[in-house]
Amino acid sequence: SDNTYTTAQIITMETKILTCLEFKILSATPHVFVRRFQDAGNVDDEVVQLSNYLCELTLLEYTFIKFEPSMIAASAVALALWTAECTPWSRTLEHFSGFKLGDLTECLEQMLNLFIESGTGHLQAVRDKYA
Repeated sequence: SDNTYTTAQIITMETKILTCLEFKILSATPHVFVRRFQDAGNVDDEVVQLSNYLCELTLLEYTFIKFEPSMIAASAVALALWTAECTPWSRTLEHFSGFKLGDLTECLEQMLNLFIESGTGHLQAVRDKYA
């Protein structure tokens, strides 16, 4: 705003930074983790679909920004297992996620509320994608 740098100078500096980082700039999302947890839990297709859906729902909710992506993913798998009446959160999932079920309580509660409300909200694209 104070015209300290020209557009060309900014682009040159951005290029230098990206080159130094070897263009390795990635923001981890819950989807990075959820696949690993699904594999570790050897879950069925229903749980895979539901946990993916739950993760995607959280991307639209600002309140989930306070949770680490790995916690959101673990909560999604745990809630999907519970909803599908499958084997509950196991020691294997605890090992691979680093979370005990009790660690997920706050995130799980918010995710459950989001899941319950997902059928009545005005943003239905995510629900329709997984329907």
